[in-house]
Amino acid sequence: MGVWLGDRLWFSSGLRSRKARNLAADPRCTLTTENARDPVVLEGTAERVTDGGRIAAFLAAVNAKDDAEGFQDPGVNGTYAVASERVFAISGDDFVGSPTRWRFPPT
Repeated sequence: MGVWLGDRLWFSSGLRSRKARNLAADPRCTLTTENARDPVVLEGTAERVTDGGRIAAFLAAVNAKDDAEGFQDPGVNGTYAVASERVFAISGDDFVGSPTRWRFPPT
């Protein structure tokens, strides 16, 4: 599950997961929604967040979206904030006319 917080898309992953190991080797990533009919695809660079205050803000945003209190142990789960570089979106109802791309300046 991801949440938009500030100007970044935030998520967490187990530090031993393939995802976390891949991000440690190369922080460039692509994230997408689960909705294959109306996808939103974000390309950017992930930063692993270790600051307790920033993690607390992430947890508050997650808890506002879905009760996930207590799941974030920084020794077990990595918290990541992805700065957007490009975002693509398509509407399944208007496949030909809807493709849209946004570009963001480097942060």
